Amino acid sequence: MIPSRKTFDTWQTDSVGEAGHTLRAAGDTFEEMVSTAWYAMLALGKNRLWTGVAQQSGESAFTAGKDRAEAVGAIADNSAIGIARYLPDLVGAAAFIRKMLTIIESGDLFVTDDWIVLPRVKRYSAPMAKTLATVADNFQVRLNPLLVDLSQADLSIAVFIRDQLNSRALGIALPEIDADPHAPADFTTAPRGDNTGGTNPTVGRGYQRARLAEHMMGTVVDTTTTASGATTATTLRMLDGSRQIYTGGPGVNKTEFFDPRGVLTATRTVAGDGTATVTLTRPGKPPAVVTERPDGTTEAVVDGITFSLPSSRDYTLALASGGMAATESRVTHGLPYLTQAEVARLKMGAKLAGPGLTLLGTAVGVATAEDSYQRCVAGVTGAVGLTTDLTMIAAPEAAPVTAAVRAVVAGLSAAVVGNLVGQVVCK
Repeated sequence: MIPSRKTFDTWQTDSVGEAGHTLRAAGDTFEEMVSTAWYAMLALGKNRLWTGVAQQSGESAFTAGKDRAEAVGAIADNSAIGIARYLPDLVGAAAFIRKMLTIIESGDLFVTDDWIVLPRVKRYSAPMAKTLATVADNFQVRLNPLLVDLSQADLSIAVFIRDQLNSRALGIALPEIDADPHAPADFTTAPRGDNTGGTNPTVGRGYQRARLAEHMMGTVVDTTTTASGATTATTLRMLDGSRQIYTGGPGVNKTEFFDPRGVLTATRTVAGDGTATVTLTRPGKPPAVVTERPDGTTEAVVDGITFSLPSSRDYTLALASGGMAATESRVTHGLPYLTQAEVARLKMGAKLAGPGLTLLGTAVGVATAEDSYQRCVAGVTGAVGLTTDLTMIAAPEAAPVTAAVRAVVAGLSAAVVGNLVGQVVCK
């Protein structure tokens, strides 16, 4: 199995060999003790110190015990042989992982309990954040096969010992390890990869890159609050260098999103009646404007065309179902956007991927709906031509993170957003 990082740190693989020797010695000792008792029982009858039916029953019982003790001794002996056979692979894989962890964590990267390589939470320049994200992704590629090797060595020992335990003499018949619900399972399967080339944000490399993207665009590293009269603005700087500015005051509830280059990508305002308007910047083109009313009714206007969209809550829950921002406190209520007063309380290290990811979901929805509006009859749940300048507004610049955002976009479009848009647009 692939253990958690915390569990792995407790593994003393160098002691496994000693445990094998101890197991063999214990088996031999147990077998010798039972054999000694058996010989003593035989001597009682042979020397006529005890005769009769009771003696015969005792002798039969001790003979059966000796046979079982020999079976136990064989299990211990053969298991020790298997441990010795596969131990070098286990020790070697563990040693390589420990060396890799030392290298990774000697600088500005760390490894999570489920083996995701991420930059440490501190304020970097946007170019440095981009570099660190790329380095983290490269280390992830090197770490994954080591974890698979460790798992295979552990499995080889487990299967070998399990085979020895299957004993007719002892009446033990264990199921195959893959079919045993009590057998230890992988803490994470992501290092094993997937067959989608990393395009599925819920499994394998796609999941790891999606986690990296969420960490970069959704981790707060600095907060600054300023006031002008009755209006207060709080600026959040994220790990990737992007910024979110929340402005609140009498009649004012506005959020602005800037990419790591400092370019304004979107603005969200909330009116007194709760109507939210998101303006998505499109380079060289008029902005796309999305209006969501308090009842969830949502419309987008793109290049003069008006069409309906799913609500932001739909996007939030869709993202959470794929594991994105699923741990944030308010995601289950579909309320990813915060007010200025709420973000002002955030500290370094706070997780706030919800707004950026929901903004991404909204952009995907607009692009999908725009395409679907033109060809609704053909269906919208299949492949769709996404508008790049909309779907990438929330993407950091680092190549692996951008790839992850594209994976999230693809996953949203194919699995969720396309279906949601279809329900709304194609009525």
